[in-house]
Amino acid sequence: RNTGTNSEILRTIGRNREWTSNRNVVKSLLLNPKTPLDVSVRFLPRLSLRELELIDKSRSLPSALRANAKRLIAQKRKSR
Repeated sequence: RNTGTNSEILRTIGRNREWTSNRNVVKSLLLNPKTPLDVSVRFLPRLSLRELELIDKSRSLPSALRANAKRLIAQKRKSR
């Protein structure tokens, strides 16, 4: 959750299957603006609609991540 963490450390955490099996770790990675985009985008489909909406509204996150979250929100709403 520390936004001062080096992006390479965040990338390493994102690659570790044991750590990313924890939902809180995944959510923390996604909400950290320094998490590399390729790592963040990979975890978006695992989130609930409510969590995706939180990411979409967060102005501290990269616009590409927010755009992907918005696309997934539309898909989840359409499939309901």
